[in-house]
Amino acid sequence: MESSIKLGYILSTDGDQIPFCQVSIESKYSLMKIWILSSNRWNSAITEYALSMARSLSEGGHEVLFLPLKDSPADTRAARLGLKTFPLSSFELRLGTLFDLRSLALKESPSLILTCGGKEQTLSLFLPKTKKVRFRGERFRSFSILRKLIHRLSHYQVAGFISPCNVLSEELKRFTEKPIFTVPIGLDTSYWRPHARPTLQGAARPFCLIFGRFDPIKGHREFFGLWKLVLERYSSLFPESPKPLLKIFGRKENLTRDDLEAAALKLGIESDTEIVEGSVERPSELLNSAALGIVPSLGSEVICRVAQEFLLCGTPVLLSKAGALEEVLFESAGICSDLKEEDVDKIVFFLRSVFTEDDSVREKRSLMANQKFNFLEMRTKLKILCDEDSKKFKKEI
Repeated sequence: MESSIKLGYILSTDGDQIPFCQVSIESKYSLMKIWILSSNRWNSAITEYALSMARSLSEGGHEVLFLPLKDSPADTRAARLGLKTFPLSSFELRLGTLFDLRSLALKESPSLILTCGGKEQTLSLFLPKTKKVRFRGERFRSFSILRKLIHRLSHYQVAGFISPCNVLSEELKRFTEKPIFTVPIGLDTSYWRPHARPTLQGAARPFCLIFGRFDPIKGHREFFGLWKLVLERYSSLFPESPKPLLKIFGRKENLTRDDLEAAALKLGIESDTEIVEGSVERPSELLNSAALGIVPSLGSEVICRVAQEFLLCGTPVLLSKAGALEEVLFESAGICSDLKEEDVDKIVFFLRSVFTEDDSVREKRSLMANQKFNFLEMRTKLKILCDEDSKKFKKEI
């Protein structure tokens, strides 16, 4: 066994340094040459997961080669992070791509290939002598017999699967008898951490924050109806207190700022809602400044990155029950709700407690999140993939 100790400090909300110590005991395993293939062309949660795998395994001493789509956000970010990369111009089945991969494999002799999508998995079939593990980052749309057959045929070379949450792991069990490893994403805890927060003066309104892309699946417009009811109830119960403000920051995808503003105007909550479209220069500071982080998604949410980022900053969360969001919670982290009319009182009293909580509560919340959502924890859960003598893989290779 090997022990790892991480020492450092986090900043309290009043700017003081708080000593931080993280101790982890890891089983000793072989260092390997690992390839990570990522065809994702967007700056998505799957891109984030692929980069987190690369960073966590690299920090553990493995020789990691990251193979992103050329000029994609994954390519740009990997270079900025100092990861060793080999960008591919295409992940389609093309002779040029296959030749490049085969030539590189003969030169580098990777011990393990981690694929982050179907295209990546198909290309890896042409590297038959290397152990392969498939990361699955999306829910299944169908459980038909035909879909299961296609899944088995396309993954016959796969030694096992990585899932970011228990919900998806349970779905995978309906498709395969191969090993499934539940590995939540690890995040950069040196960046996602508490910062000094501005003190609210007088009648200043505390604000709640929704952070992420503008897309129907994220549930912005549906949440507006509930937010209207919450504001009415909050004002009736606490008339002496300023009403909370809902801020929404994100980039347009299948919705625009105009779409969201029109929805808020229709409900008469335009003065209680502030919508900002575009990139955020310092997202960690934005998430810190919010009194509450809200994730009202209607679906997806198997990686749950934004909820984890809020918690690492010490900010409590109000989550829908979509996907695996409930798995993110721990004591004092926040609440998970159906976000229906019958939940209004529960949410109102939760808001009240959040607005009046002591700064030390946020600092404790951040420390607890830091223990769960870091690269070391991710690498610890991935370690069995790097054990060439693992009994779980012997029959699959």
